[in-house]
Amino acid sequence: MNKKILSFVFCTLLIAVSFTSVTGNINDNKIKDNSNNIIKSQMKSDILYEGDWLEQAKLLASDGDENNYFGYSSSISGNYAIVGVYWMSEDPHSAYIFKLDGSTWIEEAKLLASDGEYTDWFGYSVSICGDYVIIGAYGDDDWSGSAYIFRRDGYSWIEEAKLLASDVSEGDSFGYSVSIEGDTALIGAYNDDDNGDHSGSAYIFKRYGTTWIEEAKLLASDGTEGDYFGCSVSIDGDYVIIGAHGDRPYGTNSGSAYIFKRSSTTWTEEAKLIASDGKVGEDFGISVSIDKNYVIVGADYVRDFGEPYGFGGAYIFKREGTLWTEDAKLLPSDGREDGRFGFCVSIEDNYVIIGAVNHHSAYVFKRIDDGWTEKEKLIPSDVDIIKNFGASVSIDGNYAIIGAYGDDYNGEYTGSAYIFVNKYNSVSEFMVDGLSPIDLNVTNSEGSYINKNNSNIPGATYVEEDLDGDGDLDDRIFIPNAIDGLYTITVIPEPAADPTDTFSLKVTLKNESYYLIEDEMIQNIPSQGYELSWPDKPSKPNGENSGRKNRKYTYTSSTNDPDGDQIEYLFDWDDGSDSGWIDVGEASHTWTEKGYYSVRVKAKDIHGFESRWSDPLPVSIPRIKTIDNPILRLLNTHPLLYKIFQLFFKE
Repeated sequence: MNKKILSFVFCTLLIAVSFTSVTGNINDNKIKDNSNNIIKSQMKSDILYEGDWLEQAKLLASDGDENNYFGYSSSISGNYAIVGVYWMSEDPHSAYIFKLDGSTWIEEAKLLASDGEYTDWFGYSVSICGDYVIIGAYGDDDWSGSAYIFRRDGYSWIEEAKLLASDVSEGDSFGYSVSIEGDTALIGAYNDDDNGDHSGSAYIFKRYGTTWIEEAKLLASDGTEGDYFGCSVSIDGDYVIIGAHGDRPYGTNSGSAYIFKRSSTTWTEEAKLIASDGKVGEDFGISVSIDKNYVIVGADYVRDFGEPYGFGGAYIFKREGTLWTEDAKLLPSDGREDGRFGFCVSIEDNYVIIGAVNHHSAYVFKRIDDGWTEKEKLIPSDVDIIKNFGASVSIDGNYAIIGAYGDDYNGEYTGSAYIFVNKYNSVSEFMVDGLSPIDLNVTNSEGSYINKNNSNIPGATYVEEDLDGDGDLDDRIFIPNAIDGLYTITVIPEPAADPTDTFSLKVTLKNESYYLIEDEMIQNIPSQGYELSWPDKPSKPNGENSGRKNRKYTYTSSTNDPDGDQIEYLFDWDDGSDSGWIDVGEASHTWTEKGYYSVRVKAKDIHGFESRWSDPLPVSIPRIKTIDNPILRLLNTHPLLYKIFQLFFKE
């Protein structure tokens, strides 16, 4: 290669190094500066790993019509999802409950405010947790606002309470944003004027029995007019996060977010979060979500790319003690100007989903080895473009919901929502048959359960029918997308059962069945129940993460089976081939095409119980030649520079 080309390449790299090292250095007294650790997502879509999330269902209102804006708001919890409709001409606004029944999502209820009017904007914001939903109606009573609590009772959803701020006044917009967890609800009133016009506030309500009591009113310690504190809210345990996209740490609408912590019944501001590299007009705080020690804050006008409006962005913060540190800055791999990436966000465990409402898409990022990597871009499968897909997002366990209020399947802006399921975060579906005269209760390793009367395992079903043709009713439990770990089957004799009557337990996995218990007497039922377990999730594959095509590379992984059963392994090479089931956690593979691959492995015991997939090991073929480790790390985080290198370094 001639020296001029080499000089050009290395100058380009040096410019990139200089560019990425320039970051802001503004500190709050409770925020440790971490600007040198900002992690930007890859900017090249062909390096993304195989997708983890598969579209499972499209949700439509049974009476959907044009200008419903169905999907502007949405939330998911376990077997249930709620989708808001906030624009219905002169009809009262509504929200819809959907239930997962087996692998099908069915509309279970349409919710209306008992005193609703079309000017209330009931359904503009929604949140669900377990048997409770909260629905905001921020236009109620001349924009003073309200929120409604509905509770599930069997197959019915009953309006339990209408919530109003104790100091409500016209124009406060109480209910503009809502979040609920357990017996606590958080409601934003972003136009409240306690700290000046449109400074904003948020309220905590606590449930006692069937009564909801206002516990606290939250204000920013440094709130001023135009902050719009309360424009977005999220709650998890004893922590809440509240967005203030109009705040001015870097100028108008640069934005901020605030963390509050509960101690008994007192809520105290713990931290103010701002972007380390914020700019005027970026709307940091337009969306927020919190899960355990992490929060994500959307900033849908971040202008790193795509001036003048930018692609948008989002920031991850991590808690250590009482310090909240900026952990990552996330950008879309293929963003577009004014795409509004970050308009809505949701985080749970190692995943975040970020909506890009004007780019009609949503993006999944995953935390891998303490870094955040863009995994995939989600778009609907049925149409090339669904308008405003990505207007709302919510993730819970293995399921996510994404709203698309611009869908025009039954007229303009009828709206829809899509359910996605995580194929790598679950294990084999399975079925347990209890052959009479017994009832069953199945509990998983997280304490979730299903029995004849109740269930809080997503998608699980319980049916009674004659399964063995003997004329007696038997019991069947079906659990799709089961998590790994220990399952306990508790057997309950029916009231008329005789101690010497016999029963059987049959387990079915992927259409293969075996008897866990066969023709056992009722009197011998153990009080602790019967146990089933999956192999643990295998370790991330160990081996080369870059190489050449047509060369063999060896990878290893290991795991444990709680029962001590013999284990087989399956390596997925991400090129359409796999190792097949093998007796040892070691396999070799040869890639014949250049590209980026993701090696995963899962395990199976002698009963056919399969573990979750391991975390992926990224592998690049071909290996980048003649560069040292710092440059390699730079290219791994700047794929556009890697592309430049590919133009000049050939095999």
